[in-house]
Amino acid sequence: MSEKAPDTEKQGELNSETDASVSEYELPPQEPLVPDAVVIAAKRPFASTTAKFLLIGLLVASILIFVASMIRYKELQNDKVALEQQISEKEENIEEAEYLLDIPLEDREYIIRIAKEKLGLFLPDEIVYYSDLNE
Repeated sequence: MSEKAPDTEKQGELNSETDASVSEYELPPQEPLVPDAVVIAAKRPFASTTAKFLLIGLLVASILIFVASMIRYKELQNDKVALEQQISEKEENIEEAEYLLDIPLEDREYIIRIAKEKLGLFLPDEIVYYSDLNE
């Protein structure tokens, strides 16, 4: 036991020296490493789990809305193309009708063409062939 006593005396002297050096240099007060809000959230795991599910639900809903709007956009684009085609067809019909209105009725070729197309009439010296191939 006597051997251990001098060792403990040296340790006691070292501890008092280190205590004195520590007391000379005091550290400034430090903020906690974890903010209080995180500690509160960590204490309530149910709230964070609910928030995660709500966030995932919101993400899924926004993706579904985006996909639905893209599908609707494509449908509207297709409708637009179809309507533009109809407009061009109608414009061609209007141009043809305006051309027919502008032709004078005294024009012999016009009268013959209309008689052939609309009335099925032909000139006396013409030979007419009928075929069922086009029907």
